[in-house]
Amino acid sequence: MPIIAESAVISSLARAHGLIEIPEDTEGLEAGTAVWVELW
Repeated sequence: MPIIAESAVISSLARAHGLIEIPEDTEGLEAGTAVWVELW
């Protein structure tokens, strides 16, 4: 599936060491909130 986004977003993702998932109905996370990180 192709990723359609601004090139800066794709560049940031390409340089990342992992990914977290934030639920769609969440506005953000408070500092210090524990999250699960999927590393690659």
